[in-house]
Amino acid sequence: MNVTTATATIDTPSTTTTTRTRLPLLRVGALAGVAAAVATELVAAVARVGDVSMKAGSIGADSSESIPVFGFAFSTLLWTAVGI
Repeated sequence: MNVTTATATIDTPSTTTTTRTRLPLLRVGALAGVAAAVATELVAAVARVGDVSMKAGSIGADSSESIPVFGFAFSTLLWTAVGI
């Protein structure tokens, strides 16, 4: 009867690996957020040129207010920062 011995090696992540992985993720997330903000603002600009009403109101409100020019971009960047 033969006995076989198996050895296992376990790699533990170091802090430098974690830091190197996290930084590009933040950069990619920020870049994607800026690209999304530009895209939403371009779509809103095209809609404004096409005379689409850019007004919004609360649920049950009697009136609505105009959405500011950079309102869509601001909201996109805000929620990108929350998501990152």
